[in-house]
Amino acid sequence: MNDRVSDSAPLMPPAKAIEELPDVVVAFLLGARIHNNYKGGDGIGVLVDGGEKWHLAKADFDMAQTIAKKLHDTLDLHQLANAWRLFDVRRHAVREVRDALDLREGKPREKAVAMLKDKGGSGWWRMVIPARYMQKDGWRFDCTAAQVKFDHLLEYDTIFVQRIHDWESYYTLERLKAAGKRIVYDIDDDLFNITPDNPAYNTITRDDQLAAAQCMKLADLVTTTTAELQRRLTGVMDGVAPLVIPNAWDVDDNWTPTFKTGSPDGKRRIFWSGGASHGADWEVCFEAVHRVMQDCDDVRLVIAGFLPPCIENNARLDPFAGRVEYVGFRHPETYYNLIHHVRAEVALCPLRSTGFNAAKSPIKYLEYSSIGIPTVASNWLPYSAVIQGDAKGKLASTTEEWEEAIRFYLDNTVVGHKTVAVSRKNC
Repeated sequence: MNDRVSDSAPLMPPAKAIEELPDVVVAFLLGARIHNNYKGGDGIGVLVDGGEKWHLAKADFDMAQTIAKKLHDTLDLHQLANAWRLFDVRRHAVREVRDALDLREGKPREKAVAMLKDKGGSGWWRMVIPARYMQKDGWRFDCTAAQVKFDHLLEYDTIFVQRIHDWESYYTLERLKAAGKRIVYDIDDDLFNITPDNPAYNTITRDDQLAAAQCMKLADLVTTTTAELQRRLTGVMDGVAPLVIPNAWDVDDNWTPTFKTGSPDGKRRIFWSGGASHGADWEVCFEAVHRVMQDCDDVRLVIAGFLPPCIENNARLDPFAGRVEYVGFRHPETYYNLIHHVRAEVALCPLRSTGFNAAKSPIKYLEYSSIGIPTVASNWLPYSAVIQGDAKGKLASTTEEWEEAIRFYLDNTVVGHKTVAVSRKNC
């Protein structure tokens, strides 16, 4: 005899009754009639959907009713007529009841974490890669680019969000926290110091900045990428310092072997990848690249992602005509499939010296190093804190320094820490 459901219940076998038990919660929310005077089993029954009766052990019924009451007080019941909303309520009810039954029987409760990733590169660095290693016994991690929706997130214990900066999401997070959920807010850019040349300057309004600040203050924990950004956000959060968790990349993620670093076809390549926010940053190194390509007719420029305006405007002119290899894409997942197979002699990380850029992380340098490509980067934060001026990377402040460093790596085959000079007749 099953202790959850009376085996004398004629209309539903015990196993089926156990499976359908969470429907009691939904039935309660929809105002189903409860027949406490029903004489089958131990006297507990529920009448829903045309008269079907479910017979439950009284203790389980009472527990389900308690959970239903809690949901009743939390949800916007006037919206339950919407089919999707009703589905979300049912799904959450299923989890709540089954967890409660498992706890009663001494089973460990599975804990669930929702990671709502940003659709840009930070979603990959901050959510997707770490999530690979966060699945543990008794925990479930779901990583998605879905929006913050209250009903979808009710089944989770902890919710990670990235760079949320709108008031609707703030109120959703507020309701989730009131329902006992833990909120972690992750941010990897200084939304409060965006320069006018950045496309986000016209989309991140004062309203968005204030909403982001309130979301951070509401969260149980705020995480960020660098000590510089931590210092700035501490002021936004009224003296509460975020936790610094540096950007992650997977060193075992099938990176191209170092010995395959160089271009395979007799040409030499300069590589850069980035988004629209870095268009103006290219002005830092454009003249140096122009000089190098003008002198070296075997050099090609490889651009992945966003095509900087200074390159697009000169793509049909010497020395760039026919020598720019461009691969466009919009999603970071595409980039992380491409980057594993890049073959080039040198990679560039140009950044203008601005407050917004100084709070960024040096993740590109780390990725390029993983595939053995040396980097020339701007000689200020974030790259000045990690590049040592060796076979893996050099820093540059002036056009002359950029040109010298680019030529050095083009004229040397770099394999790991070993540098072998090669001769070039045409450069």
